[in-house]
Amino acid sequence: MAVTLDLPPAIEQQLKEQAERLGQTLEEYLRGLALGAIAAPSCDVLDSVLTYPAGFSSPDERSKAIHAWADSHPRVDHYVDDSRESIYAGRGE
Repeated sequence: MAVTLDLPPAIEQQLKEQAERLGQTLEEYLRGLALGAIAAPSCDVLDSVLTYPAGFSSPDERSKAIHAWADSHPRVDHYVDDSRESIYAGRGE
């Protein structure tokens, strides 16, 4: 079934960018959103504040999406002290 949507250009661009980050075409991404909406549990109170993730048809797709998300963040090329002691230093703990 073919469906035509008339979206503002800004919304269309955002959807395309999200699809690209996941390595999908816009059509694949929108199909995933539609399938996710059908599969998501319905709760009137939560539906207004939660957005459900698009469904994945295979573990490979999920892995690809996670890697695309991780790759979208800047790389840190230097040592970072993320020890408990450095995080809570000077807080009297």
